[in-house]
Amino acid sequence: MTKRTVSSIAFAILLTACLLGLAKRAAIAKPLQWHDRGHYREAKVNQPLGQAPGFSLLSARAAGIAFTNRLARVRMVNANLLNGAGVAAGDVDGDGLCDLYLCSLDGENRLFKNLGDWRFKDITAAAGVEAPGMSSTGAAFGDLDGDGDLDLFVTSCGGPNALFLNDGSGRFTNRTRAAGVEARRIGSTSVAMGDLDGDGDLDIYVANYGETSVLRSGGSVSVRTVNGKPVVTGRYANRIRIMDGEMVEVGEPDFLYLNDGRAKFTRVDWTDGNWLDENGAPIRKAFWDLGLAVMIRDANQDGRPDIYVCNDFQTPDRLWINQGGGRFRLIDELALRHRSYFAMAVDFADINRDGHDDFFVADMMSPTHLLEMTQVVVTNPFAKPIDEFIDRPIIHRNTLLVNRGDNTYMDTANFSGVAATEWTWGAAFLDVDLDGLEDLLIANGHAFDTQDLDTIERTARLGRLPPAQDRKKIFLYPPLNVPNMVFRNDAGLRFTEVGRQWGFESKNVSHGLSLCDLDNDGDQDVVVNCLNSPPLLYRNNATASRVSVALRGAGGNTRGIGARITVRGGPYAQSQEMIAGGRYLAGDEPLRSFAAGQAQSLTIAVAWPSGRQTVVTEAKPNHAYEIHEKNTQPSPPPLAKPPPMFTDASDLLAHGHTERPSDDFLRQPLLPRRLTESGPGVAFIDWDRDGRDELFFGNGAGGKLTGYKVATDGRLAKLDDPVLAQPLVGDALGLGTDGHGLLVAVSAHDSPVPTAPSMLRYRPGLAKPEVIALPSANHSDAGSIAVADTDGDGDLDVFVAGRGIPGQFPRPASSWLLRGGPGGRLKLDAEQTAVFANLGLVNSAVFVNLDDDPLPELAVATEWGPIRIFTNRGGVFNDATQAWGLDTQPGLWRTLAVGDFDNDGRTDLIAGNWGLNSPYKHGRKRVPHLVHGDIGGDGFYDALEARLDVASQRLLPRHQLVTLEKLFPFLRENFPTHRRYAAATIQQLFAGQLAGAGLLNASHLASVVLLNRGGRFEARPLPVEAQLTPVSGAAVADFDGDGNDDAFLSQNYFAVRVQDYRMDAGEGLLLLGDGQGGFVTVFGHRSGIRVYGEQRGCAVGDLNADGRPDLLVTQNKGDPKLYLNALGQASRTKQ
Repeated sequence: MTKRTVSSIAFAILLTACLLGLAKRAAIAKPLQWHDRGHYREAKVNQPLGQAPGFSLLSARAAGIAFTNRLARVRMVNANLLNGAGVAAGDVDGDGLCDLYLCSLDGENRLFKNLGDWRFKDITAAAGVEAPGMSSTGAAFGDLDGDGDLDLFVTSCGGPNALFLNDGSGRFTNRTRAAGVEARRIGSTSVAMGDLDGDGDLDIYVANYGETSVLRSGGSVSVRTVNGKPVVTGRYANRIRIMDGEMVEVGEPDFLYLNDGRAKFTRVDWTDGNWLDENGAPIRKAFWDLGLAVMIRDANQDGRPDIYVCNDFQTPDRLWINQGGGRFRLIDELALRHRSYFAMAVDFADINRDGHDDFFVADMMSPTHLLEMTQVVVTNPFAKPIDEFIDRPIIHRNTLLVNRGDNTYMDTANFSGVAATEWTWGAAFLDVDLDGLEDLLIANGHAFDTQDLDTIERTARLGRLPPAQDRKKIFLYPPLNVPNMVFRNDAGLRFTEVGRQWGFESKNVSHGLSLCDLDNDGDQDVVVNCLNSPPLLYRNNATASRVSVALRGAGGNTRGIGARITVRGGPYAQSQEMIAGGRYLAGDEPLRSFAAGQAQSLTIAVAWPSGRQTVVTEAKPNHAYEIHEKNTQPSPPPLAKPPPMFTDASDLLAHGHTERPSDDFLRQPLLPRRLTESGPGVAFIDWDRDGRDELFFGNGAGGKLTGYKVATDGRLAKLDDPVLAQPLVGDALGLGTDGHGLLVAVSAHDSPVPTAPSMLRYRPGLAKPEVIALPSANHSDAGSIAVADTDGDGDLDVFVAGRGIPGQFPRPASSWLLRGGPGGRLKLDAEQTAVFANLGLVNSAVFVNLDDDPLPELAVATEWGPIRIFTNRGGVFNDATQAWGLDTQPGLWRTLAVGDFDNDGRTDLIAGNWGLNSPYKHGRKRVPHLVHGDIGGDGFYDALEARLDVASQRLLPRHQLVTLEKLFPFLRENFPTHRRYAAATIQQLFAGQLAGAGLLNASHLASVVLLNRGGRFEARPLPVEAQLTPVSGAAVADFDGDGNDDAFLSQNYFAVRVQDYRMDAGEGLLLLGDGQGGFVTVFGHRSGIRVYGEQRGCAVGDLNADGRPDLLVTQNKGDPKLYLNALGQASRTKQ
């Protein structure tokens, strides 16, 4: 073959490749070819270019987007400008291609026309949307005048905001003043549009933050004394408040503009009586909040759009629920238990595909050990937020609020792995890989890490400076260049960070984020506006089948904003809502994408804001649909709600639990939690031996036991026996009976001096309870009780668990075994008690028959240790934990309950643990450890929390230097900076100080069912909802009468260190057993059980003699709850 021939062939191959490439590019370049189908039209989407899920970061400049959002150094002294600027996406000229509008803080904004094939042209001047001199922050497109094209609203830091009306060809006219939305000297951030008053057009909500930062930028504030109190006067009188002697900066009232349908707007007065607080009372003054983002969404799916506003610092978020008729009410106090402190952005999605919308709120906590140790932490979350008077703490981390199905929410951020995502600005749910589950995109970074502790200390040493110099402190802080992130939705409320794998890891300081289909391939691409860097232009590389949906609404809402789109037939039933604006400083293209999976046809249903719906059947995968509000039909009525299983009869109980004030941290400052708030206990006991059980409740030190007589009709009468009137010397935790009286284990953990442990026995007619001594050389503290005939002599024996040694947590405590004898005598079995010496921190104990021997075994749940099993042979107990396969599963075990959950005739256990939704599990790559002993040799017993970084196998401190240096001053001497401290291991920090120290770990934190496999246990995690709080109590019964054992779990725990925040995602959990070792969660709106406080002991009994098990639940520092079983069948005996 000649060289000429070879060259000719090579040229032909090259030419063919080029032509194929051009053909492919041409396919991308052209708009879609639509086919009219009456009430909708469809088009085959362009061929995707990607090869695998994720993104390709394209060069903005090469694409024709020559733009950078610049902010000059001299203007950075206004910290509010550092909050960045955003981007809006939409087809402004109706050519079928999505265009981009980018905001600039210093220069002019730019509008880029999409030419196809990832090429853009700057048409700003011709379009008339430069917005010069505005310091533009946010933007969103929406059809505000109802003429069928996209208009533009732009926000500004400093004002004025601007409204541009589109003539349909992509040419705009500034109509700000004529439209009635002019606002000068204002600091606006984000904007959202929606039909809030139900009149068929789009209204506008503008979040305001403040024209300038005052305190953070060294502003001068005037103060004078009025009626003996300091009051701020002058320019910042409304922006600065004096609270507890400290100056606190607030923001500016938000704007809500109601549209008349012709883009003429009226600004709402927040005090007009239509804006109600959580109790339904009209608010009396506008909220001066630091507003960062606003989203208009139908959060509760009642057909009316609601409003969520993200507010910074101590100005709390506001979730306004639309009541109809122009009235809005703040969401019920108990529907949301806490909220994020630095709330930056919010997005809604049905993340678990249960048909209910959940939402994510972004904060600014780092997942890395380095930054967690070197950035300031908000340590007072229990302080009341400004202008809010309900029990809803603000916490310094992200929150992921999952809808239980009744529009109450449980925060699963720690469990889900999204609690800490760095200094986050933009956040959006997007099904990146088109598997039917929406993933989470995160935009991060800041020009200066103003949380850096080393710099904060350095600037503090500078002392008070003149305002001009004080403003320049900002430049002493290091930059915060952290990667953007994307979290893949793994189902089951779990997410995994895959930014590197999916090509979404830029370290540019990223702010506004917009979702848009820039190449008409049916998936959504991403554009991010950055500070002092070019925008990030991401092409979505998903290859899976998809379907995209756009809407054409009737009347003035031409893009169907607020409509809910549901696609069925794919991998899941998927639903999304069409929005306008709502992103942090940004707005999406009005289009939504869905996964088609392997389906050959799909059904698309659109529920319009008008209350009507349109259905498209036999929709094709890999097609785009534009659905019109034509040929509509009434939306189906909501399904009837079934009656709950239990009815609340708590008003029959006339007492509450009290807890004597005690500060556990004075004795041991590094305790992981308070140990004195563990009660109360509860029990059903036949007090008067009449064959019917009475109810008994424990109480705190100084309180009294409470008992109730149960009449045959279920009525309750308080017992007035003199013995019950005796004040308790400690907390009454464990309650039980040996057949000769009520046994009560009394905890004296908060006693200021070592106290000999004891158990009390109460009997009718006695003047005071009998004291049963529990000898202990190490002053172990008593906790729970287990009662059984352990030696077959016909008398009941009692195991009393040692739960700790006051002042020496977590040194192992000793437990006791008392043998029953004639006349109710209880005698300490010294030989067996020696087996239980230094057993551990026992939170729960049960006697349970695990084998064919008729004598019961003993199971104990230990904290910072395993569940331990002791076999019983002739009344002699021996440790068999290893044989049962539990020795390698140390946890923070809290409770045990007995049942046969797989109907195999063997007895199983439910084991309640700390759960997987605490700060211990905000990352899956760390294992909690506890270093304990007299660290430093000062005579005090320390409990130092640490975590093992699994990847590096380094044991790292959990607490910051600012916490530990108060107890160990030598740390600051050896590690003078927070950065040096953050780089050190526990061994390096405490070199030479750890002699004799112990090391514990809690590698297993999930609550489980332990299925008895005949000599070994099989551990199965309980459902997700059981992992969301610590489980402090468990009760087993066949609640629904189907022959399978069910369980109730006591949830929530507030008695933690202030840095850890309370765990309040529970309402008391009913789990219905399937008879095969599995369980189904029943939320409170179905079970009827709603207990929002700190649940502790729980018990089951038939109070009204109807053959169905009823339920008692106690609350620490709260009232007990009583639930009567209303639906369960009368109990059936298992065969």
